[in-house]
Amino acid sequence: MRKNMKIEFKDAVFLGETTEINLPIMVNGQSIICIVTFEALEDINPETKTDEPMQQYLSNESQLKSIAERKIRNGQVTSNKVIIYSADVI
Repeated sequence: MRKNMKIEFKDAVFLGETTEINLPIMVNGQSIICIVTFEALEDINPETKTDEPMQQYLSNESQLKSIAERKIRNGQVTSNKVIIYSADVI
């Protein structure tokens, strides 16, 4: 696990055409993107699920950022992307 990484999260963007959330992140000055899949948004907290993907993201933002940070520190970045899948949230 890489502990000496500077990770800065930017504002998330909802991509309506794909129903994903894109979360720009700077890692040691390098730009990467975190993609939160629609399935992950549906599964993260089913008891508080909303019909609006961006609202679902905002309601679970800290948990999703923690998952993204863990994946980054574990080296799970490919082609400057880290993807949060349903399996990551359940």
